[in-house]
Amino acid sequence: MKIISETNWKSFNRPDVRTISFDYFLPQPELLEPGANKEEALLIVQKALGVDIANPQIEIITPIGTVNIHNHYLPHIVEKRESARERFTNYILPALQSPFEIYNATYEDNKERLQYIGLFKGGTNMLVVVEVLLSHPFLFWNMMQTDMKRLNSHRRGELIWYKKNALPNE
Repeated sequence: MKIISETNWKSFNRPDVRTISFDYFLPQPELLEPGANKEEALLIVQKALGVDIANPQIEIITPIGTVNIHNHYLPHIVEKRESARERFTNYILPALQSPFEIYNATYEDNKERLQYIGLFKGGTNMLVVVEVLLSHPFLFWNMMQTDMKRLNSHRRGELIWYKKNALPNE
């Protein structure tokens, strides 16, 4: 799904993430072993997040409100096996709880989704996408690991929150 929001990090005079000192990044979480198939990958994600059929939902407090992570939506994360995204599950909670920035982006389906940008030492960074719904204030939708070179392209939409004092001269 493509973002149609025209504003981006430059619109808000934010720095290129490639110029930010690693001193301002979060510690790198442990990388998990990949699953052999979708079913195993889903179990890895569920275990790392603490959700399953018996405990289908957790609530994560973020700087702008509570995000619900629901077991029902987790299979979406492990669909594309070539990227083995389950390996990066330990990045999700820190990215939600201590993001560098949060953007409210409009997608081509006209739905608004929040883009939580997590910066981590070690070269892997995290984009956590949270859908804004009427039935749930915020619902974890997707996650994607990305390198520094591609991260700026995900910093789109309306900047609604950024970590204060996370950069020199702030």
